[in-house]
Amino acid sequence: MSVTERLRTSELFKFSNASHSSASWQAERAYLRASAIAEAYGLSLDDVLSLTPGFWDMHADPTLCWDGAATTILTIQYNLTIGTVGRLAENQNREDLLPLLDDLLKFRTIGQFCLTEVGHGLDAVNLETTATLLEDGTFDLHTPTPAAAKFMPPMVPVLGRPCVAVVFAQLIVGKEKRGIRPFLVNINDGRHMCSGITTKNGSFPVNHGITSFRHVRLPRGALLAEDVEKSPSEHFDFLMRIWRVSVGTLSLSLVAMSTLKIASHIAFFYSKRRTVGGPENSRVPILSFRTQQIPVFTAVARAYVLDAFSRRAIQLFMDDSLDIRVRHGIATCFKAATLHCAQESAILLSERCGAQGLFGHNQIVTQYSEMRGIAIAEGDILVLSIRLATELILGRYSMPHSDNSRSLLSKHEAGIMAECQSLTTHFWLKLSAIG
Repeated sequence: MSVTERLRTSELFKFSNASHSSASWQAERAYLRASAIAEAYGLSLDDVLSLTPGFWDMHADPTLCWDGAATTILTIQYNLTIGTVGRLAENQNREDLLPLLDDLLKFRTIGQFCLTEVGHGLDAVNLETTATLLEDGTFDLHTPTPAAAKFMPPMVPVLGRPCVAVVFAQLIVGKEKRGIRPFLVNINDGRHMCSGITTKNGSFPVNHGITSFRHVRLPRGALLAEDVEKSPSEHFDFLMRIWRVSVGTLSLSLVAMSTLKIASHIAFFYSKRRTVGGPENSRVPILSFRTQQIPVFTAVARAYVLDAFSRRAIQLFMDDSLDIRVRHGIATCFKAATLHCAQESAILLSERCGAQGLFGHNQIVTQYSEMRGIAIAEGDILVLSIRLATELILGRYSMPHSDNSRSLLSKHEAGIMAECQSLTTHFWLKLSAIG
């Protein structure tokens, strides 16, 4: 039995019509649900940092599909915030951060992750928020332009619980840019925003917002990095500091896999129960028609295949001997395959359930909408796929070989890659000759 079995029948997780509820009430309920799921799993700091089976099991739990807002909050809290702060605390022996990490694990404190900005999403490496080192050793955190405002972590005070955030900013030392560094920043005390910090809340059910910092003074200990020196491998260091985003690419895709399982289950039993008139006044279940069987059974087959794929992907992703770019590529492959299958099946299954497929309480349509968010979160699928394909074609690294290189699928993959590399070489030589 799932550790969250009792939650699904609790008052907190009962279905309610969101259109009849206030935005603040929906936000509070989402935080309470996220906290309840976290409490049910009881993950330790080591579970989060070492990515133990419990960490992956939590993200694959179908309860997360019940409330996309709660899932968003839970993954930000555990994967991005605790994962980032915990790793740096471990590497730098920052025992002073352990009480905060315990509060985050128990949701006594809310954690956020501020990387992207209004003007910088997938090109976050060019973010504009600055953290200037002052003569007394403290830092001045500032949003220099509207485009530099952090977008879109939920920062509005909620439930009376304090909120902290990992804020990424350009480190400035003596007017010189030293690269992007993470800083631990107090955002609000649960009721009021901290001095110099403003946020514009404009969404629900998650209270996402646009947050700006106006010369916020940070103590030296707010810097979650080893030093303030300019790194010779600045881009690589940046990727390592946002490593938990790659973890989220894989872990959030497990949620999409669960939505496919739920949708196929609902569509199957609906198709089995729903009948139409047959010969001699009989009633025939619509599942007896091929037009119903194909989308339903295809979705079921996809769910089984993706479940097996997830176990293999996690195994490879956890292999420290692999190049970090390869591990991120594995997460990208799993996300692309899972979201494609889940979204396509969700549309078909919704249609095959007729009017019932459009009702929110039947989940298929609402979960499809939430999958759109997963497709963008922790890296847009299209851009991630383009980058991965480009780097593979250029031979910068390669993905793990198939366990069965003699299979038709493996040969097809090798053929496509060889053709793309051949075309790339051909056009490169042609351009070189022209130049």
